[in-house]
Amino acid sequence: MSFREIHYTFGPETTLREIQKKYSERQMILYRSASTESRFMLLDVSGKESIFKGGLSYQVYQKFNFTTSNWDALLEMRYLTLDNEEQKVFHSIVDSWDSKDARPFGLDSTIITKSEKHNFEYMMMNFWEGEEDFMDWDNATDNALAKFGHAGNKGALVTVYKKVG
Repeated sequence: MSFREIHYTFGPETTLREIQKKYSERQMILYRSASTESRFMLLDVSGKESIFKGGLSYQVYQKFNFTTSNWDALLEMRYLTLDNEEQKVFHSIVDSWDSKDARPFGLDSTIITKSEKHNFEYMMMNFWEGEEDFMDWDNATDNALAKFGHAGNKGALVTVYKKVG
């Protein structure tokens, strides 16, 4: 599967399922927040122009080890705001992830995206083998990405989702 853009929106499960049904020709994946049972996200990876009026759109910048089976894995979305110097450090860290041995344990694949509207806004989609692997890495003192923040905050904005069947 080749896609260059990712579009997504949030809303009630019933509304998002209606959108999925209405646009059944698109590849859309429904996720539920791992921390808030009532929070849902609909991800459009069809490669077509966004249909979401208030949704978010990101350009795919880079992929590591990604296959369509990864959509079923635990999805960590990590939002980062990086200045020019931070972008260089960030890219050197994630470029090393092309090798499985350099990736955090349990991280299966990654999609790195940039905002279509703001050049310094990144969103990583990390696909984990399990929630425990993600939690261990996210809380590790040697997590090299922990030093990057988002929108003026010290830390990144991180949300975790599980695919809804």
